[in-house]
Parts: sequence; structure tokens; C-alpha cells
Amino acid sequence: FNIVLYNTYKEYRQSNIVLKDESQVTGNTKAGTLNLVGDKLVVYFTGDHGDLHHQIRAGMARVVMERMFFGDNFKKMVKNALLLNLPEWVTDGYIAYLVDGWDAKTNSEWKSLLDAWPHRGFYEFSEQYPELAGKAFWKFVADQYGDNAVKNLLYSMQQKTSLNKAIKDPQNLGVKVTKAYDSCISFYKDVYSRDSLNQE
Repeated sequence: FNIVLYNTYKEYRQSNIVLKDESQVTGNTKAGTLNLVGDKLVVYFTGDHGDLHHQIRAGMARVVMERMFFGDNFKKMVKNALLLNLPEWVTDGYIAYLVDGWDAKTNSEWKSLLDAWPHRGFYEFSEQYPELAGKAFWKFVADQYGDNAVKNLLYSMQQKTSLNKAIKDPQNLGVKVTKAYDSCISFYKDVYSRDSLNQE
């Protein structure tokens, strides 16, 4: 694929390559947003080389993931897109986890959410904070089942065309989706509880 880099956000906005939806026309595009247009990854320079590096890494990760899930020819893409309907937290969370890892800032944000709404479940968090909840889920899978389980689960989602079937598969997590969600929340509550006991 090709990477199209604009020197400034203004040049990015003036290009006809990026006019995919209304949010880009009205100016609701945040720094770090990337667009995949056909075989082009479109990014812009914000003045921060770290941000540019992040945009490119996130874009490349998305390309690899989407090609894995949807294939690279049009017929395959349409067929797989119709069959595979993954929640936003799965893809965005995985890409964020792959690119950024689980750092202190992410950990603090997730802990704050769990502390603020102790009775909410994973599904509610994933609807409201898909990237953060997704990162937390993939970190949970890596910590509890190993790094290979993350890759196996993604591959299984593509093969079985379903998040539910992939998670239930005994070769992956081997539990119902709701149980996996509950286990994820419980895992973090236990971790944060132990951390607070150790700090006393």
C-alpha cells in the first residue's frame, strides 16, 4: 500500500482523497485520525514527529488487520465484510493495544472508569469507550492466556466469522462471551484491589 503524507492539516483537508464522510468536511477530525482510501494510508504532519510515527504505525496495523479479516481483492472484501461484523472495540482496541501497548496512562484511565462506575459491565464500557475497553480486553487475554492467545483469537474470529464463536472455541478462551467480559472486569478489579493493598 501507499502512504500519502500531507505537510499540514490544512493541506490534508484540501485534498479530495480524504473526503470520505461528513465529519471530515465539517472539521471534526482529530489529530492522529487516519484514513484508508483504497490502497492509500492518508496521514498529515501535526508538527510532532511522535504523532506522525503513531499515525503511520496505527495505519499500518489497521491495513494488516483489515487484510487479514477481509482479504485484499474486492470480491473477497465484500463477502467477508458481510459475514464478519465485529464490534468497534475489537478492531480499534487491538490496533491501539498493538501500537501503544498498555502504558501507565491507559492503566490510569481504565482504573478511573472502573472506580467511577463499579457496577457497569464490559459491554457498557465497550459501547462508550471502545478503544480503551478493547485495549483492556486484549491486555487481559494476553496476561491470562498468553500472547499467542491474542493472535489465535483474532485468527479464529476471521475463520469462524464471529466474535462469539471464536471466544467459545475451547482452543481460545473456551467460555461464553458474557463470561469473558465478566472475567475481564474481575481481572482488573482484582489487580487494582491488590495494588491498593500493597500501597497501604
